[in-house]
Amino acid sequence: GQYFESLGIKIAYTPVGIMIALTFIGLPFVVRSVQPVLQELDHQYEEAASTLGAGSVQIFVKIILPAIFPAIITGFALAFARALGEYGSVVF
Repeated sequence: GQYFESLGIKIAYTPVGIMIALTFIGLPFVVRSVQPVLQELDHQYEEAASTLGAGSVQIFVKIILPAIFPAIITGFALAFARALGEYGSVVF
């Protein structure tokens, strides 16, 4: 908040500050859910798609995203549950 204070923007003890804090609290859950899936993903599928003429966006949407989508949903659910608990403690 100290960097925004000089600009006249108050972040500490506001809903914006709470949302930023809860984002940083929940982000490790998403990373820890998605990272193992990305490490186990076989690079041969990406190389095969590239050889067949797929672009980087198409490779991401058709190959990578379906593989990591369940992990992303799980990570966000865990992050949301943690943020909800932390928000409850902040309110009290």
